[in-house]
Amino acid sequence: MRGADAVAKSIAMKIRFFAAGAFLIALASVASAQQNNTPPPALLAAIAATQGAKVAYAFDYSFASAQANVSAHFDPKATPQLRLTGVDETQLRNDQRQMLNQLRQQVDGVSWCAGERMAHIAHAQLLREDATTAPYSFQPTRDSTRGQAAHYADRLRGEITITKSNPYVTAIHIFTPTAFDPIPFVHIANVDARVTCELAPNGRRYAAQTVSQTSGSGFGQSLDQRNVQHVTNLSAAP
Repeated sequence: MRGADAVAKSIAMKIRFFAAGAFLIALASVASAQQNNTPPPALLAAIAATQGAKVAYAFDYSFASAQANVSAHFDPKATPQLRLTGVDETQLRNDQRQMLNQLRQQVDGVSWCAGERMAHIAHAQLLREDATTAPYSFQPTRDSTRGQAAHYADRLRGEITITKSNPYVTAIHIFTPTAFDPIPFVHIANVDARVTCELAPNGRRYAAQTVSQTSGSGFGQSLDQRNVQHVTNLSAAP
């Protein structure tokens, strides 16, 4: 039974990190409402401006859920780049160390809301617009996502909001419209992630907060988890 329990816990952790991967799904984007997948001019302008202004920032990172609360500092010039704050990492349990290692694989720098992957989404459609913003729906693809989520990109849907003047991406919403089974004996009932984009010191917007909800089951164990991730205190690495 211990072996089965270990497998179940491992699967549950993979599901949790599938949800946490929404922090990185923020790199996905929109295409235009035309028949082709060429991004609208406002998005192209936002991507170009972001790429031209990118800075390797250090920042504080937090991850909170019912199962774990993590506070860490990211330094692009350090090894490892992500270190826990106020915790002796040598005292971590095996499951805690596994979680930290997965976070280190996922958190590799600031997640820009108008990142270069944003040009690779598909089937974008203008939902509505007002004088200042234009929200689009879109289909994430493997090229527009990363991490575990890339394997299930066809199961995801998204919405993104772009400003019309001095274009920025202000918000991203990623969700699963229907339930699915990513691997045998694992069922994902729902994934919903909302990214709030805020201004970095360079004047471009980054994923400052990600709130994600995942429900499902794995090997008979139910999962209902809400994660909240924050990136704060950006500063240029010395």
